[in-house]
Amino acid sequence: MAVESIDDLQNQTNQLYDEQMKQQENIINIGTQQAIDEIERNKQKLQQETDKTNKALYTDYQKQINPYGVNAENLYSQGLAKSGLAETTKANYYNTYQNARTEATNNANNIKADFDAQIVQARQNGDLQKAQSALEMYKQKINDLSNYYNLGFQANQFAYQQQRDTVADNQWQQQFNQSLNQFNYQKERDINA
Repeated sequence: MAVESIDDLQNQTNQLYDEQMKQQENIINIGTQQAIDEIERNKQKLQQETDKTNKALYTDYQKQINPYGVNAENLYSQGLAKSGLAETTKANYYNTYQNARTEATNNANNIKADFDAQIVQARQNGDLQKAQSALEMYKQKINDLSNYYNLGFQANQFAYQQQRDTVADNQWQQQFNQSLNQFNYQKERDINA
């Protein structure tokens, strides 16, 4: 195997590694995006649930302060309809509504913050997977470089040995031809003598 062939093999292998790395990054990116999309869907569901809760709280508040509702009838029946107690009761209902709404919103915001942290974690995990994948790829490339070096060294040694064998064969052939020439010369001398 010629050194050029080893270089070609190394180039082809590096191209395959580059393609493999791109594929692994695509797979990791897709997995990361799927995780993020799922978290985003959960955030949207949370927002919808928060909106429903806030609407329900408002509806309950409106029922409590309704001038024609059960609470108003109770206050009228007790003769407290236009008293300070009625106004205090309405203020308490409003405070209760606002506190419940604030608590629901704060809880939703805390959960959203957890979702955002999960998104960051998913991205970090994806980056970590990419880094681990690249590290494994580089380890394999280093191993391959060592193998290519050994192949090149062996190819050079083989070529050198072939040259040495050719030189040795030529020297042997020259010695054989010289011995044959001497033998033929001696034989002719013996015939002529």
